[in-house]
Amino acid sequence: MSGGGGESDQREVPIGVDGLDLPSILAGLDADDPETRREAVTTVRAVVEDRPAACAPTVPKLRALLERSEIDYRDQIIACLAALAADSPTDVAPSTAEIVSFAASTSSSEARTTAFRCLGAIATRRPSAVVEHVETLVAAVRAEPDERGLTLLSQLARTHPDAFFPAISVLVTALESDAVEVRVAAARTIARVAAGDGTVVDHARVRARLRERLADDEPTVRRNACLALGYGGAFEARERLETVARTDPDVTVRNCASWAVAEFEDRDPDAESEPDSDTDTDLGLVSDVDSRSRVRSDPSLPSPFRAESDRRSELELE
Repeated sequence: MSGGGGESDQREVPIGVDGLDLPSILAGLDADDPETRREAVTTVRAVVEDRPAACAPTVPKLRALLERSEIDYRDQIIACLAALAADSPTDVAPSTAEIVSFAASTSSSEARTTAFRCLGAIATRRPSAVVEHVETLVAAVRAEPDERGLTLLSQLARTHPDAFFPAISVLVTALESDAVEVRVAAARTIARVAAGDGTVVDHARVRARLRERLADDEPTVRRNACLALGYGGAFEARERLETVARTDPDVTVRNCASWAVAEFEDRDPDAESEPDSDTDTDLGLVSDVDSRSRVRSDPSLPSPFRAESDRRSELELE
């Protein structure tokens, strides 16, 4: 990188890239010589944003290189895959396991965020391919919670809420983040999971953190906290929600709080079990099938997961 001044931010384009000599690029990605492989990745990175379809045949070879932990330019490889996934998620979906493994093992925050972005693109078309790696993803997000990772969990929770019990401890911790975008993503994901199975709110620590978020500075956090408490049947929060329904400055938050209070009126609080004890050990990974099957399902409840052709709730999760 010899450029200086205003040239420093411009990517150098290898000779012949305008013609995109794909056979030479593919051969380079397969080469035994490390420098030849690096140059081939650099070539793909230089053009993939503008010509992703033309670069699609490089996916299998990029995947193979991503698995090689000794390579010191894997951040460039994941950036290539992310650009390719944005254009054609199904082409990159077979690489999901390798991308998840990279996200969990990389020491680079920026590269991990790029991997989450890549997985998010895959999940738009093939969510099941990503969901099967949920526990590894949760571990990666736990290592360094960020907006992109939590948004990926929230995205997957739309279609597979029951798969996200292992994420609850991470999400609850993220509710306390100083970063508003992290709190938004965490609250949104908990609400989406609770809409599919309200038992995720059974734990005392989860309920306590959600009640605290009713006073969050960000309306989206307050709104999703209301929804999660309503879906979870957190009757002890009723008085607080009634206050929010009357006094919150945001009309959508007031509406969500009113909905949650109305939910309580339709349920018998005496029939609800007491929340679990507020201990960190009780908030670990939940893989018990019985615990996941205790779903409070009522087709009359508003749901953010209905098809577009169905009547949608005015209390849409954002």
